[in-house]
Amino acid sequence: MISITPRVPNISFGQDFPVRWNGGDAAASHVFNALSWLFPSGERFFIDVVRAVAAELSSPLVTSFNHELQAFVVQEAIHSRQHQLYNDSMHRRGFRSVVAKTITRLQQQAHSMHVLSRLAIVCAYEHYTTILGDYLLRRPQLLQQAEPWLALLWQWHAVEELEHKAVCFELYHRAGGGYWRRNLLFLLVSLNFSLLFCRQYWHMLWKDGALRRGQLRHTLWRSMQLAWGREGFGWSLLHHGLAYWHPRYHPERFDSQHLIQQWLASHADSYRPWHHGTAKQPDC
Repeated sequence: MISITPRVPNISFGQDFPVRWNGGDAAASHVFNALSWLFPSGERFFIDVVRAVAAELSSPLVTSFNHELQAFVVQEAIHSRQHQLYNDSMHRRGFRSVVAKTITRLQQQAHSMHVLSRLAIVCAYEHYTTILGDYLLRRPQLLQQAEPWLALLWQWHAVEELEHKAVCFELYHRAGGGYWRRNLLFLLVSLNFSLLFCRQYWHMLWKDGALRRGQLRHTLWRSMQLAWGREGFGWSLLHHGLAYWHPRYHPERFDSQHLIQQWLASHADSYRPWHHGTAKQPDC
């Protein structure tokens, strides 16, 4: 398994930034902005589930995995904190989450499930963040015209998602999770994730005025291009989403180590490793 190192990016959300921060392109900016609204509560849910599995299923196979689990928790806690600051900045500009109540309801429903089912849900979401992280790091041109510190935020997040991509999946199998539970809940997550993202994305475009007459046609074209153009993220989601169904699937078969090392080496001054006792861990 890839070594997992929690890091804090050297950015400050006290500085102002335009809502269309990615080259002035509404669609290319709100694809990221909409995703950010899904992260803080989602990552807190991931942390809660991993902690619950570790507490309830304390088999030797699980307890021997504690170092990786702790590193995962710290990374996700930092991600949650950074994206909450990001969302707070957008909120001050008049934007809001239109999916928060739905996310809360879905999480409440999940908490009534068996702990392994909750973990299977986390595995599914982690698979999608792995796909998107890999997609982003392979296409640095997507953020070439972006505000540099926001490009840093998203690339840093992508790197750490790739680093810990196998943690929840490995924990699921060590805890005795099976194939059908994992994949049936993957279907449910695929539906929920798509609906949540699309609802937030189109709301932000509407709030930004990008769906008004005179901008609507361009916005629709750019949205289609970003998702289903030649280099669209939809193709990666479809291809790797289908790979998840293979009985022998494992995230480590998703080779991305070179992407991680390349980005870390070229951005060594853009982050600092988190060490217990030297930096405050976000409260999650």
